[in-house]
Amino acid sequence: MNRYASLTHIELAGRLSRSDPKAYEEAYKRYFNILFQYANKRIKDVAQSHDVVQDIFYRLLTGKIAIDPSKSIVAYLFQSVKNEIIDLGIRNALKAKHQKYFTDLLKYSQNHTDDTVEKKERMKLLQQEIDRLPPKMRRIFEMALKGYRRKQIAAEANVSEETVKKQLYNATKTLKERLTDRSLLILMALILLLNE
Repeated sequence: MNRYASLTHIELAGRLSRSDPKAYEEAYKRYFNILFQYANKRIKDVAQSHDVVQDIFYRLLTGKIAIDPSKSIVAYLFQSVKNEIIDLGIRNALKAKHQKYFTDLLKYSQNHTDDTVEKKERMKLLQQEIDRLPPKMRRIFEMALKGYRRKQIAAEANVSEETVKKQLYNATKTLKERLTDRSLLILMALILLLNE
């Protein structure tokens, strides 16, 4: 019999506070499903709910969450999920606001574009400038343009999410400096924003 399965919530919290990997496994077995159900009941999105709970357990495993061994881990985990859901709601609201702004801006820009030949030339120019980026930066930037999320890009390119963030920032900055056409900059910003 697994001796960790018989630990109380407080005993388990004590083991987690000492970074015991077996305690982490036990906490994951005990609480993942119930936390997932709690998150999904509020978010109503299976993938996002899974990500929220997975992120909490990742922070627990990496020691980014400080556990008070004198308190029950259950209440702490539920509060962590609740806070993450609130943060997610704020991020989604801001993202929707920015998407609407850029969509409106893009529509305005498109209404003032003369003809398709001009659009093709602009896109060709944008692609030429993207091709001029350093290979690693170009690959990361093109993955973002294709809709990959930062986590996916980091895994695919075998780099940290922070590196992906920095590479996207540098690519955007470089392209801004090279491109003078406002509609290209708006299009590029919209594509990147939609993929954040």
